[in-house]
Amino acid sequence: MFILGLTRIVTHSDLLGYGFGGVALAIVLLVPRTGPAWQIAFHRFTEVSIGIGVALMFSVVWPEREAGTS
Repeated sequence: MFILGLTRIVTHSDLLGYGFGGVALAIVLLVPRTGPAWQIAFHRFTEVSIGIGVALMFSVVWPEREAGTS
């Protein structure tokens, strides 16, 4: 969380992103995993890659509106 806070200060991002980052960090760290380290790393990489892909698709399909428009 400290590193997320420093990143937020350096990038001048809002508190909402910091909160989402904390929730994501908690979810990733609280899920116990058993098995070889390479397999856990591969699964984590795959999960994050799918999440990034879905987020990018949503940003194209459902663009953010500019302020002042309804």
